[in-house]
Amino acid sequence: MYWDILNWGLLQRKSSRGNPAAFCSAAPMGRGGSRLEFHQLKGLVALAEARSFTRAAQMTHVVQSTLSQQIRNLEEELGVQLVIRTTRKVELTPAGKKAVEYARELLQLREDFIGEMRQESAQQSGVIRIGTEQVVANYDLVSLLEGFRAAHPDIEVILRDAISGRSLDTMIAQGDLDLCLINDIKGYPQLSGIALYHDELVAVMNKKHPLAWKKKIDWADLTDWQIIIPSSNEMLEKKILQRCHSYGFEPQIAYRTSNLQITADLLKKDYISLNSCHAAKTHLHSKAIIHMKNPIEREISLAYRSGKMPSAAAVTFLKYVEQSQKESDGSKG
Repeated sequence: MYWDILNWGLLQRKSSRGNPAAFCSAAPMGRGGSRLEFHQLKGLVALAEARSFTRAAQMTHVVQSTLSQQIRNLEEELGVQLVIRTTRKVELTPAGKKAVEYARELLQLREDFIGEMRQESAQQSGVIRIGTEQVVANYDLVSLLEGFRAAHPDIEVILRDAISGRSLDTMIAQGDLDLCLINDIKGYPQLSGIALYHDELVAVMNKKHPLAWKKKIDWADLTDWQIIIPSSNEMLEKKILQRCHSYGFEPQIAYRTSNLQITADLLKKDYISLNSCHAAKTHLHSKAIIHMKNPIEREISLAYRSGKMPSAAAVTFLKYVEQSQKESDGSKG
């Protein structure tokens, strides 16, 4: 069966020399009913490279007499002379040279086959550690995770929050995470990833707020009002400050929190919360949600360390996410 698999693999490979599988499929049965063995092919390739039974035996970690017998057996099974033996050196016959070419392909295909199967096995099991920011946790990830779990039940997914004093990119760099869901990946040159969600900041307030009637909020409208912004997101806070400064005022930041329940309670007063549109519509839908003119746009990405291949299980999750996005885009089209 193993030879049948390799024959099939070689038939799929394009070769200017013709059909590489012919060497294998045309091999006759030996007197004992045996077929070609990989150690015989290794011995033949080593002999072609060393041109000496002594050195070839050392390369394949067998004694010289064993290697010599392997080559004889191979010649008997193929029904053709492969080497010319003299007291000084070993020469390949024309058939031997062709046999060496095919033997190298078969041995490489064997390595590829084993490697692919091991990788496939690794991708079907294992553990993925995914880090999330509190802001990102407001997005609905349940359907994505549940779909992946159904497709790959033997892969365990562990969700971890950012630890105080350690950012998600640091945790990935130190090997404590495989992947992370992060906001504004462009600010992290050490990370690469897949964009999952596109969003923007909106102004959220109680429906009796003096600005609740507006269709859109101008940044300058925030000048005289105390605002609430998400916590533990220095990059987002920096963008908010820059945007306010560009409109000529210093924002009055009353609270920093990513807890939407606390935010909802605070909005009973005349505060204005700057929050993601998705989070606001999902968790603050009882409030007035107003889009900003010239909004701060946001992108949530599934990220991994640049230049370093994630674990096999993590790669499986990345592929699943990409496929899910393609199917989602297709259904929208």
